[in-house]
Amino acid sequence: MWMSTSGRQNPPNRPVRSMQRLSLPDPLLLTQDTVAARLEALQISVGTHPLCWLAVPLSSHKDTIGVLVVKSYPGGVCYSEKDQELLQFVSTQIATVIERQQMRVRMEHMAQYDQLTTLPNRGFLYDRLKVALSTARREQARLSLLYLDLDKFKQVNDTLGHHIGDLLLQEVAMRLKQCVRESDTVARVGGDEFVVLLQHVQLPEQAVLVAEKIRNALNHPFTIDGHSLNIMPSIGIAHSPEHGDDEQQLLKHADKAMYFAKNSANQNPINIEQDGPGNAAHVELPALPGAT
Repeated sequence: MWMSTSGRQNPPNRPVRSMQRLSLPDPLLLTQDTVAARLEALQISVGTHPLCWLAVPLSSHKDTIGVLVVKSYPGGVCYSEKDQELLQFVSTQIATVIERQQMRVRMEHMAQYDQLTTLPNRGFLYDRLKVALSTARREQARLSLLYLDLDKFKQVNDTLGHHIGDLLLQEVAMRLKQCVRESDTVARVGGDEFVVLLQHVQLPEQAVLVAEKIRNALNHPFTIDGHSLNIMPSIGIAHSPEHGDDEQQLLKHADKAMYFAKNSANQNPINIEQDGPGNAAHVELPALPGAT
């Protein structure tokens, strides 16, 4: 448990705040007669012993989340039980604010991230894509989207159960993140569908190289709960500004290219929307050697 301490009156050149490790389930009031022995018993080193030491726990509904401490050094005031009651009231208000802040952070995370894979969800992807497109227009830069769907993933759920399917999705998410830069975004947008946002792409071929890197990464078998699983993605690629300058248009083109890949006669091709938004031309790249 981390304890933050602050003094009402401190000697010259002595820091007002310090940090010590302390477990404090109940309020602690140390007077001039008891403070030295108590600090020695707690194995807390504070340099010059304070005149008084008053500490109360910051308690949430579920746990103790911290400690609120005030210290008074020689020449300062001595704390009383009334001071303890006041500090306990203050600690309750502080704990409530901290708990609400923690709840807000959790709610924001749940709203923005997929709970299974911890990847950004569809809504968060839209937000990032909107910002990325605005930046690309301002800087006259390019970006690409990769839309991935895991082939025959339903068979995993049907034959081995949803638990194995969930574990497989988590492993896929980890491998996808290893294939891109920190500035890129990997999001889960559906059951077995993922989108990769590649920013600052100078040439369309760079997006194809990332797609091939992903296929190569997923080409290695997944060992999950004693099962060796082989699964490969169908990947559609769309580029901005060639295939759209807003998020919905770009996602639609990448999604269409992905479905063309899935339905292609070639096994697991990578497909790219080649023409403008009104066309449906595609280029097929052969599967990587050794892909199954």
